[in-house]
Amino acid sequence: MVRFALVAGLLLVAAVYYYFIGYGPTASEIYDDREWWQPRGWIHQIAMFSSLSDMARSREPRQWIPVLLFSLPALAGLGAGLRLFKGAVMRTVVVFLCSLIMAMVYYGTIRDGVWRFFEWRFILVMLSFLGTLVTMCYAPSLLRSLNRFPRAVTVVVLAAVFAGVFVLNTEVTGTNTDMRFNISPWPVVTVFGMLILGLGVAALHLGAGAALWVRGKMTPGAVGVLAGLGAALVVGGLGAFIPYAARASNVPGLGLITALGVGSVVYAGVALALTRPADLRSSGASRVAAALLITVMVGASNWAAVGYQKTARDETAKTVLVALEKYKKETGGYPEKLSMLTPDYLDEVPEPQIGLIADVDDIFEYSKYSQEDYSLEFSSVQWVQCAYSPPYEFAAYDPDEEEEEDDEEIEDWEREDVAAAPPTPDQLEMQATLKAAGLEGKWSCATEPPKLW
Repeated sequence: MVRFALVAGLLLVAAVYYYFIGYGPTASEIYDDREWWQPRGWIHQIAMFSSLSDMARSREPRQWIPVLLFSLPALAGLGAGLRLFKGAVMRTVVVFLCSLIMAMVYYGTIRDGVWRFFEWRFILVMLSFLGTLVTMCYAPSLLRSLNRFPRAVTVVVLAAVFAGVFVLNTEVTGTNTDMRFNISPWPVVTVFGMLILGLGVAALHLGAGAALWVRGKMTPGAVGVLAGLGAALVVGGLGAFIPYAARASNVPGLGLITALGVGSVVYAGVALALTRPADLRSSGASRVAAALLITVMVGASNWAAVGYQKTARDETAKTVLVALEKYKKETGGYPEKLSMLTPDYLDEVPEPQIGLIADVDDIFEYSKYSQEDYSLEFSSVQWVQCAYSPPYEFAAYDPDEEEEEDDEEIEDWEREDVAAAPPTPDQLEMQATLKAAGLEGKWSCATEPPKLW
């Protein structure tokens, strides 16, 4: 009964905080009727709490007082939950609920602008981001819990988890806020939650798992402990290459390798202190298995997401680009809108499919700038916006119109390293695909997310 009351209490606090602290109506909306599911922002309106709201926005050290005050129920619930629950599933639930409550406190007081920016998507983003991250952190314990069930149950659960990871990686674009299934206008869930933090957690699990396994294989003593910590340092450091699995053009820096190596040593040290000698090898194996599962799930869904983008860019869009060039060749200019290509040049205007779920906003955005210039764009995954433009035609060079340049500026320019970076394999493939179709323009589109780390 006490455990049930604790979980119910945390759910109630989360619901109250959502309405109470969540972004409220603006000054122009304060008298409008809001939908039942929209936050009310009462903390900013009720006199006895508005002073706390002003304190949180003060940009002074005291702004953390309201955050700590409203976080007390979550902190108390976290401590009680870890004492009451020993199973991995319920501990995961408690940590998730407490993290959600504290996230709503922070983004509802100090960083309420972020909540307003996300609008109705904020709670979905937090649920997805925190749910993904907490589950990955508890993945080894959850795997050990699954081993108690029949293999069929384990397969079904893992398949359901993979389906969730797959949908989030292939449906969330990060660039088009109007898409119904695009819950993250910024790449919080996929890029930050999975490709960076999620795969980073996998590297830590891998390092700690190696440490426990090595320690379990050796005889008790300081030598075994040192060997395990050494394995954590090396394997965890090498695990820095895991977050770069989706970015073949990059190599992790020494700072990241060191950070993950040291983090793995700390993680392994705590795990060694809390794990019974008889369970060292099995506990280590579960951490290694969790790391591999996270890597495979995120990596495979990322590979599929990139595949959808390449198909949309190199096949679907190519038919539209070829039709546009035929239209210009026969009429002397590009059409005002894509629908003018049908039925003479296209049976119908195709749509770029991003993910498995068909969305009415999965469309090509066409903008005509002149008879000689246009852009064709579509929103892709992982914060990538694909755009194609035909080659620009410049006026002939007239030496009489050249302005005199300062000699010092010329010398400075000559000393600069202006060499362009070599094209990536994907860029070379894009150029070859366009050239084979008789197209001379260029895509500003890549198969990997922006350089965020």
